[in-house]
Amino acid sequence: RSLPEISSKKPRYITYGIIGISLWATAIALSFNYQRINSRTVLGSLSNVKHHPKAIQHLGQNINFTAPHWWPFPWVSGNINQLKGVVDFKYWVEGNDGKGSVRFHSIRSLKDGGKWNVMEFTLTTEDGKIISLAE
Repeated sequence: RSLPEISSKKPRYITYGIIGISLWATAIALSFNYQRINSRTVLGSLSNVKHHPKAIQHLGQNINFTAPHWWPFPWVSGNINQLKGVVDFKYWVEGNDGKGSVRFHSIRSLKDGGKWNVMEFTLTTEDGKIISLAE
């Protein structure tokens, strides 16, 4: 009787490795997003959006984070680097009457003694209207 063939376990280990690295990368991305959502800068901008008359006019009351169309939960994309003096992020919000995306971009000027200058603070509604909230 012939001996059974010993199958290679290499494909199985490669598959486990790919799954493990994917889970690890997902966990890191989710933890960075959690950090961005809970930063004072993002929460402060959300507070301004919640109480801004133009945002309330276009989105209605009860404005809060929402998920983009392609993702199951809220996501803040962009960069928040206060040490380098650059804050640039975007997130989705939803009110009783509609959805929109908020973009906030600010830089710190060393000439003005470290004062932050808001370059862009806008709300873009689902129908494409761009509303400035920097006032």
